[in-house]
Amino acid sequence: MRAFVVLSSVFLLLFSLLLYPFCNYFEAKYQKFFFLDGTKIYNLSKEIFAKQEFIYNKSKNKNFNKEIEAVVKCCMK
Repeated sequence: MRAFVVLSSVFLLLFSLLLYPFCNYFEAKYQKFFFLDGTKIYNLSKEIFAKQEFIYNKSKNKNFNKEIEAVVKCCMK
């Protein structure tokens, strides 16, 4: 019984590792079908990102953004 559990676990692990590259391929190939283009959620998220970009551009010259950018650059290295 223990051998069956171990062998089935190993088989599932190998199977998932072999299928992993195909997941990326199919995600890239069929990704256009999963976009919520033209829906209320998509339009709302577009508005939110536009407001965030507007706020960032308005306060671009302030020290606050410079400190945030310095922290982000430091953490991204």
